Amino acid sequence: MRSFKRVALSALCFLLVFAILAGACLELYYGSETLTIRDNLLRASLAGSLDRLMLGSSHAWNGFVPAVFDARLSSSSYNLSGGVFPMYAKNYFLQKELGRNPLRVVYVEISDDTLTHSNAHDYAEGDEIAVARLDSWGERLDYMRRFLSFNDCVNVFSRALLRGVQAGVALLRGRSTMDYAARGFYTKESMDVRLTPQEAEAIRGTTHISSADYRADNIEQLTQLLKTCRDAGAEPVLVVIPVSDAYLWRQTGEDDFYSWLRDFGEEQGCAVYDFNLLRERYTLFSDSDCFINPTHLSRRGAERFTEAFAAVMERAEKGESLEGAFYDSYEQLLLESPYAK
Repeated sequence: MRSFKRVALSALCFLLVFAILAGACLELYYGSETLTIRDNLLRASLAGSLDRLMLGSSHAWNGFVPAVFDARLSSSSYNLSGGVFPMYAKNYFLQKELGRNPLRVVYVEISDDTLTHSNAHDYAEGDEIAVARLDSWGERLDYMRRFLSFNDCVNVFSRALLRGVQAGVALLRGRSTMDYAARGFYTKESMDVRLTPQEAEAIRGTTHISSADYRADNIEQLTQLLKTCRDAGAEPVLVVIPVSDAYLWRQTGEDDFYSWLRDFGEEQGCAVYDFNLLRERYTLFSDSDCFINPTHLSRRGAERFTEAFAAVMERAEKGESLEGAFYDSYEQLLLESPYAK
């Protein structure tokens, strides 16, 4: 009997110590601004001032620079994106920002794999980021109750503990990574992602993309997101942010994605801009110095994209013709790829 009591007492002590340490880690993470995704205080400080929003996943997070965009259009924008940000999370945060900002335009970033993600397999990172960006435990619990299974909650909890350790280390070193001037934008410095001639020959067309793989629930949530914008008086715009020439050279089926996106945009009454097809892409975006990996822009690439994006939006808002500004298809684009020469 005494042995059982000792075991039970030891277990209780262990659970108590674990709970204290876990609580400390979570408080370090959720209560500080040491990591770039902890931007709730930044967004709260801008409440009432934002007129444009970039809403997307990692392509937008690493690709849209509000400062560059605002300098051209005299706007007040924010990059509300994150790695593998679930569609339902985008809707959740969109409603919050629409409720406290006079948003005129919402740029909805979409890529060739946005609609293929599934909750069970792909959204662990995105859910953890979403929960971290909320203001209070009440909001976090509400989000988890509405969207996450028990296993998802455990996954979010374990990831948050690790983030808490990272936050604690950053605090001990006196370092804060929150840059208010960045307004949600985050990326890294460039890496050379060019293919050698041998690599280009070996991988050409080895990966296929098909709209048949798009999940009905993702399409439904995207449709609802666009409706939420319109109901609040904000114009939704679908935007594709550039990936590397090396990535596109590997793919087949990109024209299927583009065709689906144009048809969807027309059905929804929503403008579509695919900046992979920008006529200037081969002079603006080099695989040698504009990407951090084959699918995400570096700081240099992001600044160049945002400047080009702002210029196109400025022309569109003035009612100017954009004829000739984009390639008609990926097939046409790839004929001029540096890997085709």
